[in-house]
Amino acid sequence: MPSFEYDIVWQKLDDATRDRIVAFWQTHGAIRDEQAARARVDQVVALARNENDEIAGVCTAVDLVVPDIGERLYYYRTFVAPPFRTGFVVRRLLFLAVQALEEHARHHVETSAKGVYLELENPSFARHLRQAVWPRRGLEFVFIGRTARGLERRVRWFEHARIGDSAGG
Repeated sequence: MPSFEYDIVWQKLDDATRDRIVAFWQTHGAIRDEQAARARVDQVVALARNENDEIAGVCTAVDLVVPDIGERLYYYRTFVAPPFRTGFVVRRLLFLAVQALEEHARHHVETSAKGVYLELENPSFARHLRQAVWPRRGLEFVFIGRTARGLERRVRWFEHARIGDSAGG
């Protein structure tokens, strides 16, 4: 089984890593348009690299108000290259990103999101993670319904979050 190194790079990417991530997305067809990839690269929270220092996976988050929830949340996305698609890479990236985003939000309560929001596109989640609240420590995402496209929606609220406070609600 391959081994991976994980790096939290949120808000501290250098130009060389930005270029590597854009190339990674384009090579694997995640974001084909270079301009769109460059616009998203500053949202990268963490990345996984294999033993050959190749990028295996990247996760991003953007702080936004989720309209029907009415609270600011980090809208989270992950892309893992096909050869590295195991639950381990996806889960580890999500865990590290949640930790980093919650730590940031804890130090910026008045101006940061209150949790992490997911729209699950991967059908394996629908088959394997059926609990209303995922039972993994640090990843206690709560089922909140489906999008118009039928994607499962989940939220993990940060421990310090208060609904209706000035930061996003």
